[in-house]
Amino acid sequence: MAKAPRMRALLIGVDTYHDEDLLLRPGQADASIDAVYRALTEPPHALFRGTRGAGIERLRSPALTGDVESAVNAATRSAPTLFLLYYVGHGRLLPGAEPLQDRLYLTVSQTDPRHVTSTAVALEDLVAWALASGSERVVLVLDTCYSGNLTHHLLREDRNLSFLTSARQRQRVTAGEDGGVTPFTAALADVLRTPGPPGRPLTVHQLGKALKNLAKRQPPETVFPWKPEEFSSGDGAGTHLTRPTGTPPPPPPHHDDDPGPGALARLWVLLTGTRGRRLLTLAAVLTLLAAGAGVPALVRAGAESPCAPPVELRLATAPEEAAAMTAVATAYEESAFGTSCHRGRVSVTGAGLDALAEGFRDPQGWSEGANNLLSTAGPQPDLLLLPSSADLDRVRGPDTRFSAPVHIARDLPVLTVTARGGERLGLPDPGPGRLGTVDWATLRRALAGLKDHARLLRPSPAVSGTGLVHYLGMGHDVPPEGRADPGGERGESFTYRTGTPTIPPAERDDLERTLIAGGGSVLDGDDALCALLAGKPAARYAGALTTLRATLSFQAADCERHTAEDPGTPLRAYRVAGAPALDHPLVRVGTDDDSPRADEIAHFLAWTTSGAGKKALTAVHLDPAAREENVRLDPGHVADQLNAYRAAHPELRVEVVFDVSRSMAEDSKLTGARAALDEALGHLGGKARYQLRVFPTGGDGEGSALRDGPWRAAGTKKLGLGPGDVNKDRQADLVSVLGTVRGDITAAKAADRSTPGDEAPHQYAVLLVTDGDYREGKRPQLGALADVAARLGRVEGAPVHVVATRPEGCAAGHEADTVAQHSGGGCTRLGPGLAAALSRTVTALDEGED
Repeated sequence: MAKAPRMRALLIGVDTYHDEDLLLRPGQADASIDAVYRALTEPPHALFRGTRGAGIERLRSPALTGDVESAVNAATRSAPTLFLLYYVGHGRLLPGAEPLQDRLYLTVSQTDPRHVTSTAVALEDLVAWALASGSERVVLVLDTCYSGNLTHHLLREDRNLSFLTSARQRQRVTAGEDGGVTPFTAALADVLRTPGPPGRPLTVHQLGKALKNLAKRQPPETVFPWKPEEFSSGDGAGTHLTRPTGTPPPPPPHHDDDPGPGALARLWVLLTGTRGRRLLTLAAVLTLLAAGAGVPALVRAGAESPCAPPVELRLATAPEEAAAMTAVATAYEESAFGTSCHRGRVSVTGAGLDALAEGFRDPQGWSEGANNLLSTAGPQPDLLLLPSSADLDRVRGPDTRFSAPVHIARDLPVLTVTARGGERLGLPDPGPGRLGTVDWATLRRALAGLKDHARLLRPSPAVSGTGLVHYLGMGHDVPPEGRADPGGERGESFTYRTGTPTIPPAERDDLERTLIAGGGSVLDGDDALCALLAGKPAARYAGALTTLRATLSFQAADCERHTAEDPGTPLRAYRVAGAPALDHPLVRVGTDDDSPRADEIAHFLAWTTSGAGKKALTAVHLDPAAREENVRLDPGHVADQLNAYRAAHPELRVEVVFDVSRSMAEDSKLTGARAALDEALGHLGGKARYQLRVFPTGGDGEGSALRDGPWRAAGTKKLGLGPGDVNKDRQADLVSVLGTVRGDITAAKAADRSTPGDEAPHQYAVLLVTDGDYREGKRPQLGALADVAARLGRVEGAPVHVVATRPEGCAAGHEADTVAQHSGGGCTRLGPGLAAALSRTVTALDEGED
């Protein structure tokens, strides 16, 4: 009788290394690999059910890297159809100058922290060992800090290879509080044990999606939350990790020293596969052979199947649309639209308009990763979905080829307020679930009448599609009551073209400077809502300019940079007359003639306008009844308005304040934060300047010093901080250094005023990297921090944007959150998304200056 498909699994666990115990507690690795073992063997649908553990090896705390290599070689010696490798332990990251140059090492029990490269397993070596024997399918599951690093760069399009990771790039991950199975592994085991629909096995891609959904349930106060990722090449995403429910288990696999499968067994694998589409009996196989089909003929018949190999499409969108479009992509992947063998997948990336514009201007550099474009704009997309036609014209390069747009949905630009904010602006309550209306003439009068000078939050139009339509609306000269809008019904049917009536430039510039507070503190429409509910100081913002979809789908629990003071606060939305609706053009990028990819793109475009596609769009609060003629935006008019926007903002001066206390030398804090800042400062405009102040320089956490001279041009030199700059003292007095920074900015503004003809030609901001306010034996100075931060933000007009490197990150009630909230800035924790988030923050601060 022919053998069943060979499957092998190697489960590796490492609690400690070199007598050190970091996040994992003794026994956690053993508990975790045992949990995975049970999930793979016990449930009725388990992949190794009925094998009595044959084919699964548990490697507990291997001492040397050679032990891991030997175990991998033994498991893959006979080229199994599936090789699953699971590792739980410590990940050590050696950061490079850029994220693509990082190197991730997986520790063994004898790893020496001083000599990681020679005593730990390099991730690229582990992948090479796993692929060496030619296994048909390879799945690596990594439960370790920084496990998202490098994985997508190790994929090989000619191999069915998959990674499932517990962390994103440059991110640490929790091991839990109870010392048992790690949280990521507990979720992994739960998904593997849960039976799916009858006859449908669990794929790698479905497992990754399920883990991402479970990750959202973590308590918001979790330190180093696990954030899973799935990367696959070839047909790796379609690899099955369970058997279809209701099918009998395979016979136990033979041991590795048994002869390999013969031609008949290989044919059995070909026809039944590891994906369980249909099971043919051995008698049916013999019947086919007897009929003269033969193995070669059957192999050819499989190759000529009408079902094309699966294709993964890359879709780029604006940051505020990424979550919604991910949900739409998931609906597409699960849809049976069109053909029974549809297996396409869509990965979604959110990127700022400025980054996309830079990428489309230099597609060759984008493909090669120049100017950090892979980090800021993501991979080059097959499809582009932006909020409005204005955005499409904004990002188009001189040689960019877009297909004719398919306008898949409409969304409305709205002013969102709390009940208190609506009362302050004199806006009537539209009632539960109803949409009110307001125009800019009314808003201008209401805001001018507020004694506390509260402003409206709005993201930068150079970065955000939401910000762009609202900026266009603010400058539109809406006719008085009783006169028709030039394009038709007020606020609903206006067509923007060159020559559109606008308010006088001086008035528009004044409104931009006095009424809008979003350019330097929010990244997109969702972030504007988070800042609105942050409530510190409560009267700072009267409302947020965002979209109806963002308001309807808003979840305060998802806020990261601005923590909501009262997440349950109800919101009201008012349609802003004079601002164009968002028509969501979806285009194909380029003219790739690759037939499977082109077919899948056409399939997706058709699906978005089908009944199933419209249902998916409606589920994320988008109106699929888009009306293109109502929102057409002329490219020339958009360019003119963006130029006027840039002219309205003074040149930017950024003071970078970098903590070099001894704790910053731990866990790659200094090198990780430095690399992110180097990348972000590269996004400053040509006229912007920055200076670097390091602290502490003396004892007891006191003292600071300017490095390399004041206010130097962006891009002239990297920050250049390294281990030699670290202070021997762990203490750091944050209040003292922020007081010094305020003195720097006060002196610079005095110099501005002394320049003939300039009243105040520069705007100021602070980028602070801190490991906390720590003075031995004393509590953090939260009250004093709030005071000095408020003086920086309110008096000097210099918001502080904090990079928090401590485990609590930006949690409310800690130093980083206190400084960010009271200065009107933001907070981002050290992690894989830091470089991209800081780059967007810097671009927003710079207000789109070229």
